[in-house]
Amino acid sequence: MSLYKLTEDWQKVYSMLSDEEVSDQAVFDTLESIKYDIEEKAENYGKMMVMLQGEAKAARVEAERLLGYARRLEGRETTLKTSLQNTMETMGVRNLDAGTYRFWVQNNPPSVHVLNESVIPEEYFVPQEPKLDKKALLEVLKSGQMVAGAELVRGKSLRMR
Repeated sequence: MSLYKLTEDWQKVYSMLSDEEVSDQAVFDTLESIKYDIEEKAENYGKMMVMLQGEAKAARVEAERLLGYARRLEGRETTLKTSLQNTMETMGVRNLDAGTYRFWVQNNPPSVHVLNESVIPEEYFVPQEPKLDKKALLEVLKSGQMVAGAELVRGKSLRMR
């Protein structure tokens, strides 16, 4: 059920906008073929923009929910794995054939555990390129100061109420 009642022409465009397999060019061509005055076109564009914003927000919320669910499942898998490993080690069992699955406990490759990073010699640090602080640069340019290699620009974008 859509938020607005769209005419058949606009409903077709909205369906195309929602279909990942339809190219942007096909959507653009369809929009260009619809013959309405600019006010009616703009009103229908606005309706579709609001509906697309709503769908995008719902998709982000659902993606976050699913990501949380995946994390919980992975956590439970880790709990089971740790529990079985602890049980096997407590019982002194290194290998276990359990029906469909075979389990074994093995030593992992050596890894580094850092106790105090501040006393580690500099040779073990990876040098990194400086990162441009665009927020600070923007503030300086907004204050009227000139900075070589940068300029203050103001773009345009469509707004809707």
